[in-house]
Amino acid sequence: MRETIPHMLADAAAKAPERATVFYPDGKGGYRALTTAEQIALTSAYSAALVAWGVAPGDRVAILSQTRYEWALMDRAILQIGAVTVGIYPTSTTEQCAYILNHSESKVLIAEDQGQLARLVGENLPALEKIVLLDEAGAPAGPWFSLATMR
Repeated sequence: MRETIPHMLADAAAKAPERATVFYPDGKGGYRALTTAEQIALTSAYSAALVAWGVAPGDRVAILSQTRYEWALMDRAILQIGAVTVGIYPTSTTEQCAYILNHSESKVLIAEDQGQLARLVGENLPALEKIVLLDEAGAPAGPWFSLATMR
């Protein structure tokens, strides 16, 4: 059997499901921990949502975000279904983002927040079918999904 990142995470969860392996800011000056079991549950929910949206092995899913734990979880969810993660630097220009999305033919864009998403309004992105916002605070209503709806 091939050793992939999703397989290694599942193996780690089987051996020590309650082991805290990811720590991220809780917004109150401290940190919250995610266990391997919680990571498996989240990545499985995210990958199930992507599959329900028609993402299949070999399809491309773009992530336009700063480094954050949700980026890593979404990357694992994408890998879990055999799709390809297309990373886009948040410092990329609008033109660069549009080029990467079009050239990769990404079906789904996972954007950090409304600021990242707003840069792409009006761009011609024919392959793009779904948009997910990691941080939906202050985002106007629109044809996007929140990370919470994927759970």
